[in-house]
Amino acid sequence: MTSFNLVTFIGNVGKDPELRKTPTDISVTQFSFAVDKYMGKDEDGKPVDTTMWLTVVAWRDLAEQVVKIVRKGKLVLVSGKLAVREYTDKENVKHTKVEIVASTVLALDKKPAEQPEAEVS
Repeated sequence: MTSFNLVTFIGNVGKDPELRKTPTDISVTQFSFAVDKYMGKDEDGKPVDTTMWLTVVAWRDLAEQVVKIVRKGKLVLVSGKLAVREYTDKENVKHTKVEIVASTVLALDKKPAEQPEAEVS
């Protein structure tokens, strides 16, 4: 059976990405990403949102570009595959982490006129 795994979100960066290298010298970075979800209106008719926090992981050339243009608070579009990773911590507790393995990261904030438009994909 054929399957398809593609997600696209627009949200704000929660933490500056930091570039790391794997033992085989492959670039990787990750950053937290906040996506607001409309939940309806309260009793006074005001909109109610909830924030979903996700982790975005970028590899290789995309990772190198992401650390150059992505900063905390910036509005970005992230597209990629949804991945579920399970691991056991030092106290032998099992954890499950949902991540977006990015194939595209686009900066949506407007740049000042003196800076060229930067786009990562």
